[in-house]
Amino acid sequence: MSSGIKIYGNKAYWRNIVITRGVTIREGSLAIHGRWYMDGREEKQPTIIICHEFGTNMRFTSRYAQMLCKQGYAVFIFDFCGSESGTSRGRKSTEMSVTTEVIDLLVVLDYVQDRPFVNKNAVFLMGCSQGGLVASLAAEKRKNEVKKLVLYYPALSIPDDARKGSMLGAEFSGEEIPDSFKVMNDKFRVGKRYVADAIVLSEWREMMRYKNPVLIVHGTDDELVDIDYARKAAKIFPNAKLVEIKGGKHLFPSLEERKIAVAETIRFLWE
Repeated sequence: MSSGIKIYGNKAYWRNIVITRGVTIREGSLAIHGRWYMDGREEKQPTIIICHEFGTNMRFTSRYAQMLCKQGYAVFIFDFCGSESGTSRGRKSTEMSVTTEVIDLLVVLDYVQDRPFVNKNAVFLMGCSQGGLVASLAAEKRKNEVKKLVLYYPALSIPDDARKGSMLGAEFSGEEIPDSFKVMNDKFRVGKRYVADAIVLSEWREMMRYKNPVLIVHGTDDELVDIDYARKAAKIFPNAKLVEIKGGKHLFPSLEERKIAVAETIRFLWE
């Protein structure tokens, strides 16, 4: 609406109001740091959990959180444990893998669903790049709780890359995986578990078991994850829609790409 006001029942609120609040979720030795984006309404709200990419943190997903919050969603972002650029604690980067991040996400999901302002019938997962693969696997495990799944440039190539012995610029033999090694031009260090866990994933089989609606948004010029993986996923998921952003790159670096992705997300969640 041109006034910037959106109507919910008998209440109205300004869409440009965004309230943020930092929290720490503790589970055993893990301390997961996260942040809520809300608009100040008191009634139960549809809620989106966003998972960040490899090598980034919740500051990167905050750009999506702000845009989605202004459309009437409570949004929770967080740092995975073991992300070198993140603030969460309890796991070294050499102990991190897609599998451990699924564990983190399930802890976050339990926490979010226990909040009094969350509408448990409208909890959505959203994942970006590696976070997209993580969200896909977690959604299958909690299919009755995760009503819809949104994936931005999902790194569904990770298991294949691990099996081929080529991940994030590092080369290795499947029989001789180093205990730790640097990736992405020596920016980050991962461990043997990162590779070993990825090799044994049954990602496509698990996707087939998630029958709730799925939205995949991927750029046609993604330089890190071939869009063919997104196209395959759109066929594997029983109820998926793929939106291809012409000329779009990995991470959606331009504001225009992000606007397209968020607009498609809002449309998808409202359906």
